[in-house]
Amino acid sequence: MSFDLKLSNGSFNFDADGTLQRLFNEEKIKQDIIKILLTSQGKVKMHPWYGSPLSERVIGKVLPFNILETEVADAVNFCLNNLIKLQSMQLKDGQYLTPNEQISQIVNVTVQRSAYDSRQYNIVVDVATKKGGVIREVFDIQL
Repeated sequence: MSFDLKLSNGSFNFDADGTLQRLFNEEKIKQDIIKILLTSQGKVKMHPWYGSPLSERVIGKVLPFNILETEVADAVNFCLNNLIKLQSMQLKDGQYLTPNEQISQIVNVTVQRSAYDSRQYNIVVDVATKKGGVIREVFDIQL
């Protein structure tokens, strides 16, 4: 079973005894989704393919709302597919992942641009795990 260190606002979380908090299974997938979407593609030097093309696809573009929402949704799907490929590489390299922490498919990606702040998008992501459950992550992102 793999784990990730729990992050909140870019900082590690600690238990009362000073132990770093860890995430497993569904909570790990949720954080993995957020991390890949918030990391600009090319920022991780050892893995230049990791990350999101969101800013390149949207910032500075003067397009109708529905086109921009489609661009954001396409970028989210691109990231999720890369995350699925990353999990496959981890398994191939011998890392054990439980069925609860493996994404089997993207079920749904919904993007809605804010009516109040044109830089903000509400994103809903539903992914199926190899165990058969569906995990939903809902978040806002400002571009």
